[in-house]
Amino acid sequence: SSAASDVYKRQTYKYYTSIRVSSGDTLWDIAKEYRTEEYSDISSYIAEVREINHLSSNQITDGMYLCIPYYSEEYKS
Repeated sequence: SSAASDVYKRQTYKYYTSIRVSSGDTLWDIAKEYRTEEYSDISSYIAEVREINHLSSNQITDGMYLCIPYYSEEYKS
């Protein structure tokens, strides 16, 4: 079937982007917006964001920049 063959052509790639923290933002809010299905839950996503950005707590401040991971699918032809 065509649908089954498409599964084998699909690849998921991990990317990173930089975002600016706005006043009132929390890691939870950011995770809800950027987390993709590759992460089992919001807590694991927040843990990775903290690790990437060398954060020792969940505290973030207005104007700070964070490196945020996300996955995207691309198809091979």
